[in-house]
Amino acid sequence: MSFDDEFGGLIDRESVLAGGVPAKRANTVLFLIENRTAHLMSRSRQAVEPFLSQETVENRDLAFLEAFAQGDEPPLRPKIQDLERYAPQWTSLIPRNPRIQAAIAHRLGEKYEVTRDAAPDIREALGLDDEAVQQSYQRLYRQPLEGIFAERTTSGDRLRWAWASLAGWLENLPPFWTAYSLTLTETMGMTILALPIALAGIGPLPGLVLLVAFGLVNVLTIAFVSEAVSRSGTIRYGSGFIGRVVNDYLGSTGSTILSLGIFILCFLVLQAFYLGFSSALQGATHVPAFLWIALLFLVGVYFLRRESLSATVAFALMVGAVNVVLILILSLVAFTHVKTANLFHADVPFLDGRPFDPKLLGLVFGVVLAAYFGHLSVSTCARVVLQRDPSSRSLIWGTAAAQATAIFLYCVFVLAVNGAIAPQVMSSQQGTALVPLAAQIGPIIYLLGSVFIVLGMGMGSIQYSLVLFSLIRERLPSASRPVLVLPRRQGRLLFRGRRRTGLRLGIVYLGLSSTLAIHAA
Repeated sequence: MSFDDEFGGLIDRESVLAGGVPAKRANTVLFLIENRTAHLMSRSRQAVEPFLSQETVENRDLAFLEAFAQGDEPPLRPKIQDLERYAPQWTSLIPRNPRIQAAIAHRLGEKYEVTRDAAPDIREALGLDDEAVQQSYQRLYRQPLEGIFAERTTSGDRLRWAWASLAGWLENLPPFWTAYSLTLTETMGMTILALPIALAGIGPLPGLVLLVAFGLVNVLTIAFVSEAVSRSGTIRYGSGFIGRVVNDYLGSTGSTILSLGIFILCFLVLQAFYLGFSSALQGATHVPAFLWIALLFLVGVYFLRRESLSATVAFALMVGAVNVVLILILSLVAFTHVKTANLFHADVPFLDGRPFDPKLLGLVFGVVLAAYFGHLSVSTCARVVLQRDPSSRSLIWGTAAAQATAIFLYCVFVLAVNGAIAPQVMSSQQGTALVPLAAQIGPIIYLLGSVFIVLGMGMGSIQYSLVLFSLIRERLPSASRPVLVLPRRQGRLLFRGRRRTGLRLGIVYLGLSSTLAIHAA
């Protein structure tokens, strides 16, 4: 996407660089670079939010546009590591003029601290290894260009640069693996800790049959959702999210039903997160559960005030990878305590004259269906993937493969945990499967499980709180923001106090030629 496309043609590089000394031009170009980087950072964060309304996205974009138009700092303030990560995306803003490139380098060195080896993409974008740029810098500032680089960095800076390098690699994965990783991260949540409890009543092997059957259905449904999303122009051209897609296909009624369904789901899942988070950490630390609930609630309020979790694609993928590794380790530890009697226990309704229990049916179906719920991530994932693979094959196959991987992980975890714990003990639990597993195996389960709970349930509760906040705010009345159109040289906008006394301010639009002129009287 070109700079003109992104900012609607409000400003172009040549008009910005039309006059002024190199230092002034350098400040302007650096301002554009920082705004472009901040906008890309915002898009990366949007890609991992489970539900975004069109209004929320438009408000965020408007905040960037207003800051840009007024010459203010962007809503997100990029660091030097962010400038390096997104250097290929802002290279087009750099004029191929050695004097200006040298001036930009000088301004960059004044504002940020970076070593030469840490910023190869910045060096390439600015042409800092070119002899002409180095000579221009020497003539302008009477010192070698190497002086803008720091000789050494602190250990904290090295960690930030290492994370930036890893994040850049994660965010530039092939489209298939991007779709796969984001969908698996969204699908495999905290519900996995409730699966052994829900399936304890019927037994591990019958539970596996249900997991595979429902999983295959969800492989098909998420592939269908991916195809529908990929055919949506509002998603493909970056102007909509899942709510807008449903409205396009099913109308306002369908969009309202979706919002209501998401609200109910988030409300119920949020209660489960609070219960599971508090009960598991109470068992690990002996701190009362209500204190953990209060702490999690206060953390959620903090992020509600910020209106964002501020998680990037790279952060989400790292959390997802850690969670998968923890589940596999927990499963391996549990397999060492598997008992044959537990593994082959079966209590299926109607089989061998066993009675039908409606409560058991609701528990099993509710938890298993919730375990595969990752379909809302498809629309946000598509905004990232379709830009690199317009054919949508990577999106469809990546999301389907993620659901298939979730089937495998769920089956392994249920076999291990239900095989290690007696069905009577497991089915009597009210929180997560970690409590009886830790009682059977030892405190190592609490250590691994606590990390999984904090990363999963903690972040999940914040995300679902943000979704509820967004849905409720959408339905509340809000003050309208009037948009006025002034004819060129023919209209005046007059501002005055409500008491009609004191200062009056009039604005006349003089028209757009090479610059935007506004005359205040």
